[in-house]
Amino acid sequence: MAKDRGEPNLPPATPPAKEMLPVVIKKPGDLPALRIARSGPLHFSADSGYRYSTPKIPEGALYLGDSPGGCFWEVTWDALAGRGTDLQIPKTFLEARRIHQASFLRPFRLFPAYGAALKKIKANNVGCFNGPYSICKEWAAFIHAWDAKLDGILYPAARGAGLNLALFGGRVTPADIRFSSPGTPLLDDPDIIRLLIEEQIYSF
Repeated sequence: MAKDRGEPNLPPATPPAKEMLPVVIKKPGDLPALRIARSGPLHFSADSGYRYSTPKIPEGALYLGDSPGGCFWEVTWDALAGRGTDLQIPKTFLEARRIHQASFLRPFRLFPAYGAALKKIKANNVGCFNGPYSICKEWAAFIHAWDAKLDGILYPAARGAGLNLALFGGRVTPADIRFSSPGTPLLDDPDIIRLLIEEQIYSF
């Protein structure tokens, strides 16, 4: 009988040997490289409200996505409000944010949080890296502690499609990334406008 029945599990107390950790090395240009930000995009967040941010990763994480739509859902999910059958979002929320393109200046060593890699570290396929935040934080801390040379986690988006990227602060530094400046206002981005129309999300 399968033990993974759609329930996330916690990591083991002790990491296995380092050589057992599945790692992918991604070159610049091969990674999710977009970020929606209200202030500067180069921000490694230690705020506990974010998926992998935990005191066990003291220098925080920098979050990126591979598409404007994927980034939009991650950033706006809590700000969306229902009114009848409509979804609404404050126009001021959209106006305050820009979408930035990242350029990576070196390759990154990452844990791929999907497919066979999850089986190899005994993580259930559902929820360990894109489910309840309390579980995600434990797995992120586990991966962070497993290999001090690991730069971050490449993981499936929990909202929308595609892949997201969480880079570990301290291991990845501002010198490793360059962002487009000043970035594109959300309401000037054609992909964001298309998403708002297709999903019938209204601003007020």
